[in-house]
Amino acid sequence: MKSKKIKRQILVLASVLILLSLEVTPVVTLAAELPSIHLQVSSIQTTGDSDVGTTESTTSSDTTTTNISTTESSTISGSTSSSTTETTTTNTSSEPSKESTTPLESTQSVESKEQLKASETSQEPEEPEPVSEMHSAFTEGENSGGSLDFALEVEEIAPSNLNGYELPLLSSFEEKERAAVVAEALKQVGKKKQDFKQAETELTSSLVAQMIYQQLFQVDFGNTPQEQMKTGDSRSIDEAEPGDLIFWQTTGGDYSQNGVYLGQGKYLVVAPESKDKPESTVQLNNIYTTSLQQDSKENATLIVVNPFHELILTDFGKQVLAAYSASFEVKKTDQTTNFIKKISETARELGKKYDVFASVMIAQAILESGSGSSQLGREPYYNLFGVKGSFQGNSVIFPTKEVDQAGHSYTISAGFRDYSGYQDSLQDYVQLLRQGIEGNEDFYKPAWRSEAKNYLQATSFLTGKYATDTQYNNKLNSLIAVYHLTQFDLPKVVDGLVIQAKNELPEEYQKQMDFPVYDGINYNQSGSYPVGQCTWYVYNRLKQLGVPVDDFMGNGGDWGSKGIALGYQVSALPKAGRAISFQPGVAGADSQYGHVAFVEAVTSEGIIISESNVVNDQTISYRVLPNAVAYSSGVTYIGS
Repeated sequence: MKSKKIKRQILVLASVLILLSLEVTPVVTLAAELPSIHLQVSSIQTTGDSDVGTTESTTSSDTTTTNISTTESSTISGSTSSSTTETTTTNTSSEPSKESTTPLESTQSVESKEQLKASETSQEPEEPEPVSEMHSAFTEGENSGGSLDFALEVEEIAPSNLNGYELPLLSSFEEKERAAVVAEALKQVGKKKQDFKQAETELTSSLVAQMIYQQLFQVDFGNTPQEQMKTGDSRSIDEAEPGDLIFWQTTGGDYSQNGVYLGQGKYLVVAPESKDKPESTVQLNNIYTTSLQQDSKENATLIVVNPFHELILTDFGKQVLAAYSASFEVKKTDQTTNFIKKISETARELGKKYDVFASVMIAQAILESGSGSSQLGREPYYNLFGVKGSFQGNSVIFPTKEVDQAGHSYTISAGFRDYSGYQDSLQDYVQLLRQGIEGNEDFYKPAWRSEAKNYLQATSFLTGKYATDTQYNNKLNSLIAVYHLTQFDLPKVVDGLVIQAKNELPEEYQKQMDFPVYDGINYNQSGSYPVGQCTWYVYNRLKQLGVPVDDFMGNGGDWGSKGIALGYQVSALPKAGRAISFQPGVAGADSQYGHVAFVEAVTSEGIIISESNVVNDQTISYRVLPNAVAYSSGVTYIGS
C-alpha cells in the first residue's frame, strides 16, 4: 500500500512538472484553502408587516447558500471570495475547513524551506483537495520583490468623508429600523444640491432628514427644525441613539444647526456654502461639546428628539435594511487579534504612503488567509492574498480550481508566490491595487483612498472586481467593525507628543483645564489596581473629584463594557471629567489590555488627557488627542 502511494506521488509530481513546462494563458485566480474565519449572518427583524425575514442573500456555490433570516442564521466557516461559482462554502459546524494536502515545493524554492517542511512531507498525504478559486483579477507572473515604486507614494493622506465614522454591526441595533436610517444617511454623504434635484429649494439639514424618513417610513416630519422638534420626546445627548434628530437652539429660540444623529458622536448635516465649499454639501460632523448641554457654536442648547414611535418600514426601507453592509456576526478571537498585531502597523504605513485603506487591507488578509492560519498564508509561505506566480524566484504548488471562458471549472496544480514574510505579501497587495492588472493600470483605482472617499465605497467596489462573492464587502465591513480596523487608516499617535507636566502644555490649552491637578493621594484602599498603572491613576483621579467608580473595572480597555454593566453613564462623546477607555492598539494603547485615561478638557481640535504609565509608572503625563481619535469607534467615555 505504501509503495502504491509513493508511485502515485511520483506521478502527481511528474504531472505538475509537465504542467509547469506548458505555456498556458494566465487564468485569474486567488487560492488557499478555506480559512477558519467564523462569520454569522445577523437576523433582520422589523416591526409591522415587514417580510424581511424571507430575504435571502445567495452566493452561488457547489455546496450551499447563505441565508439571511429572522429565524435562522448560517454560521460560515471559512468565508472566502471567489471569481467562479464556488464563492462561499457554508459549514454549520464550528470545525475549521479541511486543509489541502501538503503542497509540492517548486524547484526554485530555497533549501531552508524544504528543511522546515521536512516533518510534514514525511507523513503520507491525503488525497489532494482542490483549492477554491477566489480571485478575479490577479495575473500570474514573477515579482522580483524589494521596495515599492517611489512613484506610487502620495504626499498626504486623502481624508475620509465619513470623518472617522465606522459602520456598526447590524446586531448592535436593538431597533433595526435605526440601522436603516444609518445606512440611508451614509448614502447622502458628499451629495450636493443638484444631486437632490432641488433646483428651486434651498438644501437644508431638515430637508435631507425629511427625505430620509419619508422614503424609509412614509412619514412627514416637515422641512423645518420647528416642525421636526415635535416628532418625538426629548432626551439627553448621552441617551441619544442612531437615527435621533438633534438641534441646537439659541437663547432667542432660533436654531443654529440641526441634523440626524448617527452615533459615535457624529451627525449628518448640510454644510452651508462657503469660500472653501461654494456648494452646500451633505457631510458628517462631530458634536463638539465642552459640557453635555452646551455646544461650542454660540453656546446654543443641544436638544435630542427621539422620533421612533411605531415607525414601520416601507418596501424601500426593507430593501435598505436587507442590504445593510455589515450584517455578519463576527466572533472576535485571540487568533485574529494576534494576527492583526503582526500586520497592522505595516499596513498602516503602506496605506499612508500609497493611498490605500489599511483597514480594508487588514480585513482582506484576515478573510483570505483565515487570520494567517491557511496553509498558503502561514509560515513559511506568508501568502495572505493568494497571489499566483513566483516571488524572487520562489513559488509553491497547490491544486486549484480554474474556470475557462465558457464558465466550466476544472482543477490544476498551480504555483503561488512564496514570500519571506508578511511585509512582502502586504507590499505585493499594495502594488496590485496601485498598478492594476496587465492592460489596465487603473483597474483598482476606484478603491484608492483618494478615489473611494471612504472604506465602505472601497469594499463595495472590490466586490465584483477583487472577488465575485456578492457578500464580500459585507464580510469585510463586519470584520472592520468588530476589530475597529479604521484606527489603522489614521496616522499613528506618536509618543513624542506626550507632555510630562501641565505647565509644559501650550498656554491656550492650560486655560481650558479647570480641574485641579492630581493630589497624589492613593484612594484605592482595596489595592485592586496596581500602583502606577493607568487604571490606578484614573480611579484615583475620579475619586479625587468625587466621581463614584468601582474598585474592579478591569483592564483599561474594559472600562466601557464594565461601566455599562454597572449602570454608569457611558457615551461616545468626550467631556471634561470623564474617563476615556481605549480599545487595544488605539492611539498607542496596549495591544492586549487597552488603556484608560482622564479627560481634562475638550477643544474644537481635540481633547486633552492626563494618564499614568505612558512615560513610566511614576509619572502623570498629558497628551492632546485629535478629533480623529477622540470621536473614533475605538474609544468610549465613562462618567456623568
